[in-house]
Amino acid sequence: MQRQTLETTISRVENGRWLDTSDRVVLEEPLELRLNYVDGLARSEKAISITMRTPGNDAELAAGFLFTEGIIPCPTAVTGIAAAELASDPHNASDANTVTVRLADDIQLVWPSLERHFYATSSCGVCGKASLSALQVKGLKPILRDGFTFDTTLIPLLSERLRAGQAIFDRTG
Repeated sequence: MQRQTLETTISRVENGRWLDTSDRVVLEEPLELRLNYVDGLARSEKAISITMRTPGNDAELAAGFLFTEGIIPCPTAVTGIAAAELASDPHNASDANTVTVRLADDIQLVWPSLERHFYATSSCGVCGKASLSALQVKGLKPILRDGFTFDTTLIPLLSERLRAGQAIFDRTG
């Protein structure tokens, strides 16, 4: 079974003092869904979707997704599911975090209806991407840890500032 949580060291501010402590956090990683299908006379494979999930039960998630999206008509349309192992680095997942679903030979796919381009969402933007390579943002560079600083007196004020900009949240909870 894949790890679903991770114990990590965090820094916390309590009563104006920094505390280094451990905390357990939920893992969330991208999962790429690939179809292995008959295209004419030969088998082909194509990535059709990517979603964020807590690792575990990836085969079941893939099968349920295919059924609820209307891609497969019934459970017998699937002849096999191969799930890759958890990536050691979710930011460089390559072939990890993938599920390949082998479809029965007689299943016909209508590709234009399976592709989701320009999917708009208020989430982080991962859901709706067709492949892990589509997550790469050209020109984006990670923040270097060496020399990165910020004013720690701002930390206690962040929650109040965030809430001040969330009038809808105050109304809806």
